Amino acid sequence: MSLYLMMGLGYGVGNFEYDESVSKADEQDTFEYTSREGNFRFLYGIGTEFYLVQNVENLFYGVFLGASLGYVYDKVSKREFYSLFARFEAGKDWWLRNGLRYGAAVNYLIGSFPDDFNSSKDEHRAYGCHTFGLTVR
Repeated sequence: MSLYLMMGLGYGVGNFEYDESVSKADEQDTFEYTSREGNFRFLYGIGTEFYLVQNVENLFYGVFLGASLGYVYDKVSKREFYSLFARFEAGKDWWLRNGLRYGAAVNYLIGSFPDDFNSSKDEHRAYGCHTFGLTVR
C-alpha cells in the first residue's frame, strides 16, 4: 500500500453535453450547450494505491487498485470550472530501479461543477469521465 500526493495535467477529446430548463414566472427558458472540442484539465490531490501481489516472481506483480481525492480545474470550449473530484483506478506498474517505476492505468473520475447557467440558484451538476493514463513515478 502506498500514499501519495498527486498532480496531473491532461488534454482530452470527448463529448460534453448540458441541457437545462429554467422556469421564470410566465416564461420558460431552455439552455443547451454541447461541445465536442477538446478539454484541458489540471488536477491535484491525495491518493492511495494497494498492490494486490507482493511476490516479485508472480506475473501479476505490480497490479494495483487506487483511489484519490482532490481539486480539478477544467476548461471545455469557453467554459471554465473548478470542482472537487474522486478518482478510482486499476493499473499495473513496472519497476526500473528502486523507487522509480512507470505504469498504465484505467481511471474513472467523478465530480461536480457549478451550474452557472442559472445564477439565481447555487446548484452543482455531477459529471463523470473515463481516462487512460501513463505514469512515471
